[in-house]
Amino acid sequence: MHTRHGNFFTVELIEEDGQRVDYDVFFTASRSSIKGRLNLYVQSAFVREKEKLPAGKRIRFEIILYNTLVGKPIRD
Repeated sequence: MHTRHGNFFTVELIEEDGQRVDYDVFFTASRSSIKGRLNLYVQSAFVREKEKLPAGKRIRFEIILYNTLVGKPIRD
């Protein structure tokens, strides 16, 4: 999901026992100095306390990575 601050988050974690936990991981992606590689910088990560999903438009992780790799902007 997009956020207002230009970072992104994911929301699902499956624990070893198979239980689903809502988890927020805020991160940014950038191009690495090594050709064809990306940096993924985790800014914050925590178990969600509320059941409500935060507002934001969905975006696939692959789109974030591809657009970052080829230098295309990621639109809301």
